[in-house]
Amino acid sequence: SFPAAPCKRAPRRNMSLKLWTYPNGTRAAKALICAKYYNIPVEIPAGFEMGVTNKTPEFLAKNPMGKVPVLETPQGCVFESHAIARFFARGRPAGSNVFLYGRNDVEAAQIDQWLDFIQTEVDSHIGQWLGQIFGYAQFNPKFLQEAKKNLGSILQVPERHLLTRTFMVGERLTLADICLACELKGIFETVYDEAARRSIPNLTRWFLTCVNQPEFHAVLGEVKLCVEPKEPAKPESKKPEKAPKEEKPAAKPKEEKPKPKKEEAAEEEEEEHEEKKKVNPLDLLPPSPFNLEWWKRRYANAKEADMPAVLAEFWAKLEEDGYKGHCLYFSDHKYIAEYKMQMRVNNLLGGFIQRLDELRKHGFGCMTIYGEAPNYAVQGLWVFRGTEIPFAMTDCPDYDTLEFTRCDPANPEHRQRVEDVLCCRGTYKGLPAADQKTFH
Repeated sequence: SFPAAPCKRAPRRNMSLKLWTYPNGTRAAKALICAKYYNIPVEIPAGFEMGVTNKTPEFLAKNPMGKVPVLETPQGCVFESHAIARFFARGRPAGSNVFLYGRNDVEAAQIDQWLDFIQTEVDSHIGQWLGQIFGYAQFNPKFLQEAKKNLGSILQVPERHLLTRTFMVGERLTLADICLACELKGIFETVYDEAARRSIPNLTRWFLTCVNQPEFHAVLGEVKLCVEPKEPAKPESKKPEKAPKEEKPAAKPKEEKPKPKKEEAAEEEEEEHEEKKKVNPLDLLPPSPFNLEWWKRRYANAKEADMPAVLAEFWAKLEEDGYKGHCLYFSDHKYIAEYKMQMRVNNLLGGFIQRLDELRKHGFGCMTIYGEAPNYAVQGLWVFRGTEIPFAMTDCPDYDTLEFTRCDPANPEHRQRVEDVLCCRGTYKGLPAADQKTFH
């Protein structure tokens, strides 16, 4: 095994540290629990008001994003909850038998692995679900169901991991346990009742082990598991106000009794009319030699060595189609420069893909990420059924954040761009290809 890394940094206990946050914030709790384990004093400035304090020039000088938590140290400020938690976890005092950042380099890397897992796989789904309950995310039944389904699947990863383990990394509690427990606190308290917890018995056992540690209790207080799940307040709750208006016809003379039959017939006609309207014009197009379902399977199952043959088939089928049944477009994210971290870019594209369900039958997209922190670019290639960008794309909330350019397959430069995106290679805006997201 690797020897325990000595603490080469100045003891945190000798530093004046301020943690800017609102009361009972679980993101700030990650750092505060670490501080409790190492007896590091932390001042939490009183009177912080979210939406007011974080909008002041003084606060924005600490974190230009205007978000919390923010750690203020004599050497400068640190923002992002995991960066702050790492700062405290690395401050192990000499002689301490607690190793929050692991006992060796492998354990430290595994801890980082779980912290990245939280940010890239877990955080957005919990934010969508709890956000709709507490009102900081707009009510959307479709997004809510997707968040529930995706989170349920993702939590099976740590559930299986903990089948034979007490803690996430090694034999003792580490920063990985602290951050994941704080991340899951909201769902365990708010929406995961006894029935839901039956699907994650190992994760539940581990969670209770963590939150009942004295250091957790000192920061979080008593954590009570959910008994009855909370649900978002639906905007439709305003409808009962209209009920009195519907009662008025009943109070009118008997002459109007025949109306329900006419209304019924009219409603039936409207329903038939609506059903006709629901027919997607793309479904009425004649069959094409280029079949999107075939292409999606072919591309998804292709290995790197297969790509030359896959690309040849791609072009051959499209040329056989004569580009009459399908069209190609490039996309460019207009505001990608605002995203300085790979995780943020991944979340942006992942959310975009989730909101494209209506396009799934008639579209395919491949988005290649170029560059590394803090400079990124994203170039996408889209294959649409028909000859124009379909309504399912233009109706997506993200549509205005992209710039689309029609691809001309007769242009060798365009063909090369298509192949580079599909193969996640080459450069774009002077940046090398680094990663890829696919919509299929």
